Amino acid sequence: MQKSELNRIMNAMIRAKEEEGGTVVSFQKNMIEAVASALIEGQEPVTLFGVKNTNQISRDLVKKLTKEKQFIFHTVDSMSDRGRAVDISCINPLTGKLMTGSSSGGCINILKGINDLAIGTDGGGSVLAPAISTQLYSIMGKGLGLMGHDKKVSTEGLSFVPGIGVISHTYSQCVQAIRILCDITDAEWADELASISVSASVSVSALMPLRVAIPVEGSIILPNGRDMTDSLEPLIRNFSEYISIEKVRVPNLQNRHESISFMNQLFEDGVDVMMTLEGPIDLYGYGDSIMGVWGETGQNEVSKSGKYLVKSANMINATAITIPTGELATGLVMLSKTGRATGIRLMKLGMQIAACFKRPALYENYFLGHEQSRDNAFGREV
Repeated sequence: MQKSELNRIMNAMIRAKEEEGGTVVSFQKNMIEAVASALIEGQEPVTLFGVKNTNQISRDLVKKLTKEKQFIFHTVDSMSDRGRAVDISCINPLTGKLMTGSSSGGCINILKGINDLAIGTDGGGSVLAPAISTQLYSIMGKGLGLMGHDKKVSTEGLSFVPGIGVISHTYSQCVQAIRILCDITDAEWADELASISVSASVSVSALMPLRVAIPVEGSIILPNGRDMTDSLEPLIRNFSEYISIEKVRVPNLQNRHESISFMNQLFEDGVDVMMTLEGPIDLYGYGDSIMGVWGETGQNEVSKSGKYLVKSANMINATAITIPTGELATGLVMLSKTGRATGIRLMKLGMQIAACFKRPALYENYFLGHEQSRDNAFGREV
């Protein structure tokens, strides 16, 4: 096992070197020492991670993760120019379109086998949207107190502090990283008030208080022409017996002013979780404000981006989760209000839902089967 894990890590280091100057800003050349120490102590497999190239993520936060020997800091990941919602310097490896920003490099480096996890910042969807566009999992921890330090202003004039989140090819690695970064102890995680069973025998009483809102039919037509609710209901049908699903009328969720006001009121009314199905992200049109200011043509382009609550999750200080579905560049989005207990309950609900989805084998083999040798490596030993 150690040999195959070491081979995987060596391949990741080679690929990081190959991508330096692209999606890799820099990489830790002495990383192998930390890897060797982790493997000797039985920490296997290790989790290689990258950090978005922004001063909103502190070195202390990175050190907190690396104190757990399983987590190895590997790369500084590129981001889109000045936090733009699309990265015109990168192509999405899955869709072939411009890469969704601004935590663009982190997602690509996961798909290229360089890292297992990426830490990014999210002002208006910069963690959540790139994750959906590449069929990866993400958790944005603003509602758990995980955030940057400098205020910014959105293109609509909204003031905000970026949230910090994680992206990975597995949901469990996202949860593990968030628990460390947010100091969520085993006792807090196991607290009955936050408890949602992830075993086959689900505790109905623990789950019933979760009020989950979804849009009423006809509220939102996705860029692929399908009704959001019609597409969402089959995905959550298995959970209806232990969560209370409520259909609500929603405003234009692509408009941040409207969605922020709506979500704040929804949480005030006692709803625990708001759930949407978003995407295909940046496939039929780009959700980019710079394009969107150019008249009707620009607005039409943005309206086809498939981005809804991902744009405002951070601005309402929510904890947010995305889970990939079987549709290209499409994912479940779940938001809970500010608070550790509500955030933990959301993450546990995410564990239930994530367990029900399986990505196509071809995706897993092509993007995540990095132990396989590549045939476009002339001169490299087989």
